Amino acid sequence: MNQVIIKKSAKQLRLTVLSGLFGDFGSSIFSFGLSFMLLDRTGSVFSFAISNIVSPIMGLALLPLIGPIVDSFSKKKVIIVSQSITILSLIVYWILFPQFSVCVKLL
Repeated sequence: MNQVIIKKSAKQLRLTVLSGLFGDFGSSIFSFGLSFMLLDRTGSVFSFAISNIVSPIMGLALLPLIGPIVDSFSKKKVIIVSQSITILSLIVYWILFPQFSVCVKLL
């Protein structure tokens, strides 16, 4: 019986690691692609560099805050709230992008 549990645990661990790698890779590609779209639309290397710098800095800045939140609340609720915030942020970015590109062109 222990062997069955160990095999299932090992399989689950492999799947978790693979899904984490693919998720991070996809997120990085999306962020980089978004930066290139910003470069194409604005023609400003400054906006391209800022968009590539902001994402990792925000991740590092929010990491100490997010860890305790994830540990103290239900995982399902944390995932739903974080995905909702991500979707709302992308919608706001999509709405404000034309105004942002005009401001960047002025720089």
